[in-house]
Order: sequence, then structure tokens, then C-alpha cells
Amino acid sequence: MKYFCVFFIVLLGLLAVMAHHGEDEASGDGCMCTRIYEPVCGTDGHTYPNPCELLCVQRKMHRNGEHIDLAHDGQC
Repeated sequence: MKYFCVFFIVLLGLLAVMAHHGEDEASGDGCMCTRIYEPVCGTDGHTYPNPCELLCVQRKMHRNGEHIDLAHDGQC
């Protein structure tokens, strides 16, 4: 019985972590990019560290009905 309780508590903990991770991905906040510095300029005039970071912002803005594109490679 003791082992069953421990197993059940561990299982609940894992499910909670998985559910939280799913919420991050659904909201776009879980966007994972490398830390390689390849600056790009967005049409919002902001320099992003790499194309992946710009893509994450694009997705987030798109959900809010806003739009941003790549203006050019390099800093703004």
C-alpha cells in the first residue's frame, strides 16, 4: 500500500509537469532557439539575436492579430 501511494504521488507530479509544459507550448512562450548570434532586423525596427527569435515573436504577434516580417539580415 505504501508503494502504491508513492507511485501515485510521483505519477501526479509527472502529469502536472507535462500539463504545464503543454501550456507553455500552446501559448508560444516555450519557443526554443539556439543562442547562436546571427542578428536580423524585423520590420518593427528591432534587432533580434537570430532568425529563430524573430520567428517566435512573429508567431506570438500573429496570435494577437499583429504582423512582423524580416526586414533584412544584420542589425537594424
